Amino acid sequence: MVNLRRAIGITGTKPGNMSTSVREIYNREIVENPEGATNYTYLQSQMCVKKMRRRRHPNNPSTVEELIDTLSQHQNSAYGTTMQNPSSNFFQQHLLFMVEGERVGVIFSNLDAIQKYREELLTVTFAGIDGTFKTVPKSPPQLTKGCLLTFQVVLKNVSFPMVYALTSRMTQATYESFLRIVREGVKNAVESTFPESRFQGCWFHYCQAIVRYCRRSLNSI
Repeated sequence: MVNLRRAIGITGTKPGNMSTSVREIYNREIVENPEGATNYTYLQSQMCVKKMRRRRHPNNPSTVEELIDTLSQHQNSAYGTTMQNPSSNFFQQHLLFMVEGERVGVIFSNLDAIQKYREELLTVTFAGIDGTFKTVPKSPPQLTKGCLLTFQVVLKNVSFPMVYALTSRMTQATYESFLRIVREGVKNAVESTFPESRFQGCWFHYCQAIVRYCRRSLNSI
């Protein structure tokens, strides 16, 4: 039992496994330590791993600057990298999201993947930008006044999110800073940043309208 408990604890708190379900870890480890499964149940392991993970969680940031500082610390690298093996940086500290000298958000993107598929991305002719408010974290409180922005490209009829930004404001200046991103502010930002582009409206609402039309016209597809 001791070996099983130790193995589950170590595996469950590794940087790349902090989001992995305890059930998955438990099922994997009892294969290696079958004798311990009799006296160490899944429910026991779940309680133990959750406590260990909570002790390793950083404090909730109170400002955007604290969020950036937390994500930049080596001991918190699991929160700023992808879950691939090997992992890639997802939090982009060097991409300064500034408006009038003030940090207004943080940017996330897998630049390694963008570089890997660079040739394919050069063929993209459709891109979309979306702002959502339902998935914004409560900490730091500044972000509750902003939104989660995503920059997406359409490749082979599939939409791929490429860049994400958590913002503390919803202003044209903020959107322009994100692209150099709802509605008229986005439109102006896109046109000033990409003068050769043609703004056609909100991609999310466009897709939503198509789905609703199909449901009404084609017997609830």
